[in-house]
Amino acid sequence: MVLTQNSHPLVVARSFATTTYNYAMASAEHSSEKAQQAPDVRLVVDTIPALAWSARSDGSADFFNQRWLDYTGLTDEQAREWGWTVALHSGDLNRLVNY
Repeated sequence: MVLTQNSHPLVVARSFATTTYNYAMASAEHSSEKAQQAPDVRLVVDTIPALAWSARSDGSADFFNQRWLDYTGLTDEQAREWGWTVALHSGDLNRLVNY
């Protein structure tokens, strides 16, 4: 399991980032004015002091904040879908994927 510097599970940050990012994207679909605000929300998610990501129900990932990408050394393209799995220890990955 990957933890923050304070040994807290990263899933805590995920909830905030996922909710914020998904809300911004859904709102952006409804009006061009809100579509212009989506980059602002991305900026907020990128500047929170935590690693943040979003995953689909099958476990494939669709969003990472810049702090997560910097921490793992992966690009957004490398981490998407199942690419994020290379950033985890194999023992942790097996437990996580089989959860």
